[in-house]
Amino acid sequence: MANLLGVDAVVRLRIQKQRYMSDIASYGISAGKHLITNIGGIPIPAAHNKTNDIITSCTLVSEDQTLWNDSYTGTSDWNTPGTVVIENITNNYGKRFPYKKRL
Repeated sequence: MANLLGVDAVVRLRIQKQRYMSDIASYGISAGKHLITNIGGIPIPAAHNKTNDIITSCTLVSEDQTLWNDSYTGTSDWNTPGTVVIENITNNYGKRFPYKKRL
């Protein structure tokens, strides 16, 4: 594809979002855990209230050869929207991307 486009390489970015529950349900779990632990004095083991898993991979390919790749999995909840997690992931890819001008 790089030859067809007249470029050195092609970047493939894959983002998959797996939804588990709504933001309202996630908030309810978080609030319930807070009430039971802080008001009731009963310690609760980790209660997961994530709404999404966000799984990504980024690959730099030239002439059917992988030049660079990276992957990341993040989670979001009612307080951290999936779009924020995706933005953070792509910013991290940009920082580690091999094709950039070094100062």
